[in-house]
Amino acid sequence: MDEIRQGEGAGSDAEWKGVSRELPPILQSTPDREGKGWKSPSWGPLAISAAAFVAGSSAGVGLLNKSGRRGAATVVGAVATAIAGGAFGLARFLVNKSFSANASGPLAQSERQYLDEHPGSELGAMLSRATRVGRLLTNADIPTNLAYREALTEDEIKTYEWNRSTEEEACLAWVESAVATREHIVSEDGLTLTGHVWKAEGDSTRGASADWVILAHGWNGDWTEMTHYAHAYATHGYDVLVPEMRGHGTSEGAVVGMGWLDRRDLVSWARWIVDNYGEDIRIVMHGHSMGAASVVLAAAEADLPEQVRAAVSDSAYSDVINLIAPALRNGFRLPTHPTLELARAAFMLRLDGYDLADAAPEAAAGGTRVPVMVVHGVCDTFVPPYMARRIYDALPEGSRELLVVRGANHCQSSLADPDLYWSRVFAFLDRA
Repeated sequence: MDEIRQGEGAGSDAEWKGVSRELPPILQSTPDREGKGWKSPSWGPLAISAAAFVAGSSAGVGLLNKSGRRGAATVVGAVATAIAGGAFGLARFLVNKSFSANASGPLAQSERQYLDEHPGSELGAMLSRATRVGRLLTNADIPTNLAYREALTEDEIKTYEWNRSTEEEACLAWVESAVATREHIVSEDGLTLTGHVWKAEGDSTRGASADWVILAHGWNGDWTEMTHYAHAYATHGYDVLVPEMRGHGTSEGAVVGMGWLDRRDLVSWARWIVDNYGEDIRIVMHGHSMGAASVVLAAAEADLPEQVRAAVSDSAYSDVINLIAPALRNGFRLPTHPTLELARAAFMLRLDGYDLADAAPEAAAGGTRVPVMVVHGVCDTFVPPYMARRIYDALPEGSRELLVVRGANHCQSSLADPDLYWSRVFAFLDRA
């Protein structure tokens, strides 16, 4: 662990310097980018709102009853009930829309139809490549790309585009030559989950083909978005497992786990590797966005197999509650409280729901059982960079490292500066 401690100095305050550079307009307007409005999840606002609502309604009905106008009192009660029911219904709609399963795969239905009808077009060729190496490499995700272009300088855009296109060509060649198998496990709550495995050819960097990596993709994403990570690890001698996260692709599940449910799935996948390939192996977990949150949460599980030696968290949120609070306020123009608590309660009341406040890597970080490397892009327009710092600060000293990548948007650090990214990642894993 001493070597991890030595690497910590370069990955903490020194790493964070320069993050507060002059930001482009899209980032200046990003709500709560510095985390000044961060609050610990609480049921207090909902309880206060409910009490005030009941007291106000009761007082209004009482006054009307004293005046003898019972019909008006009934109207007041009905209106109050309608407001409460409408607010709860809206909250329920928002969380169901945001956290319901996404089984579409790398392409939306309209894109698959376009590909079928125009296979030879430029866009059709791009969509075809996306089915093999993911949208991030093929640049097929136009809305995300537009936000990314506004967030970076012209030089950063040129650098990113060169790295992206170079990796796309190399990754396509690797995918066409490598042999992947599809595997399945049953989760602890009875869901059938799908994973994709690439076995490395020859020996690993440690002298034997005994190194494994589990790659976890993000919310509303697809397993193919991890292909270029798989390419890097396979080239480095790792055997690779890429699960389709629950509620995504062909993995079962009616709701998205947001890391909280997925943490147990990652433990199960690690156990599957040990059961099928023996105990004399070494496993690392590497995820981005929701997948990054998942690996931090999994790293704190008491029954994590001892073969799991390290985790890499790229672009993780510190907690779901503070991630969605600005979206309610700025995206939907709704009052943060009690809308946030209503949404949380509505999701918990689902048969397959859970408390979104539990999806909090920061809260679990202090109990991680393996060294964790935290990576984040300075220009992340989706998960504010302050969340990376909160996770890093919560991790045990001596078993953590931080990498902040300039010119990188959400989940784009590995393409914004691949030499820096992979040299730091593999150096960290070699020390773990």
